[in-house]
Amino acid sequence: MAAKARWWWYASAAEAGHTALPAEQWRTLLTQAVSGGKLRLAFYPVVGSHNQTAIHQEGMIRLQLDTAGTLLSAGDFMPMAARLNLTAPIDLQVVKLAIEYLRTTPGDIAINLSAETIVDFNFRCELALLLQANPDVCRRLLFEVPEYGVFKQFDAFRDLVRSVKPLGCRVGIEYFGQRFAEGDKLADLGLDYIKVHPSYVHGIANSPGNQEFLKGLCSVARNFGIVVIALGVWYALDPKLVLSVIAVESNFNTVAQSPKAAMGLMQLIPDTAERFNVRNAFDATQNLRGGMRYMRWLLSYYRGNISYALAAYNAGEGRVDRYRGVPPFPETRAYVKRVIGLYGSGHHAFDADLTAASPMLAGKNR
Repeated sequence: MAAKARWWWYASAAEAGHTALPAEQWRTLLTQAVSGGKLRLAFYPVVGSHNQTAIHQEGMIRLQLDTAGTLLSAGDFMPMAARLNLTAPIDLQVVKLAIEYLRTTPGDIAINLSAETIVDFNFRCELALLLQANPDVCRRLLFEVPEYGVFKQFDAFRDLVRSVKPLGCRVGIEYFGQRFAEGDKLADLGLDYIKVHPSYVHGIANSPGNQEFLKGLCSVARNFGIVVIALGVWYALDPKLVLSVIAVESNFNTVAQSPKAAMGLMQLIPDTAERFNVRNAFDATQNLRGGMRYMRWLLSYYRGNISYALAAYNAGEGRVDRYRGVPPFPETRAYVKRVIGLYGSGHHAFDADLTAASPMLAGKNR
């Protein structure tokens, strides 16, 4: 799913919630994931606004949690991997998966490297050897590092760029904008693209400051031959669906609070906020991120059925499963009707790899 923009590329992002496990259990799980082939890549298109064609695919790492095929996204396990100093072997395996994919599939692939990984000298050496052994795919392989990691480990990032660019790979910076004042340090690196932080994109029509920032950034980037990509945070959701939910939930009031303690734009209850790692539900960005993660999970769980997903968002997936459909609660039924009335559709695309389907769907026509 990609939203439209006029002056820049506009990409969709995707993430999920988090899973709580003891640290040592995480260490075992992550180590075995690398050695046992339990890492996967899910691919999402970065789409050009002028013709809606993909300029590249972004490879999102997934970890198979169990024999049932449950998959965790990067947000679920990479923070713990960083804490346990395991990001380098994971990221190296991701590069290997991307190379394997490129051998059988046309197009370009972008993969993310963590700040903890790029500072690892051994990783940079192993990466260079791996790329040298696969010269035919290098020109279709892109590496991205988040802005905070670039400036936190600038010398390591510079060394990374200098080692992979001569081999034909491209390099970009993700979530760019917070350190724009220090952008002169990047001038001589030969970057290929930057992905702008979502906070500079949301609500841009009503934000002259963000408009000027992006115009200035595009102008500077053009002088250095850098492509600017405006990174959306719709998490593979139709923006119209997200806005319809917000309109019904809070009427766009960032400090709205219900008698049942639901909070913020997307009215997250405390359990849901905790489930999707929202520390401050009245922070608009955190609230949107958590609410969209939950909606995306529900759409996967109910295989794109918006009525079931909305009912679960309002009353909980347990009740929807119990009643094998929209529960007979007047509030829930009115809520589903209002949101679908605004959205105008009863079905939405979904990521089948995100979670197993609801048991209640067995035998139903979907």
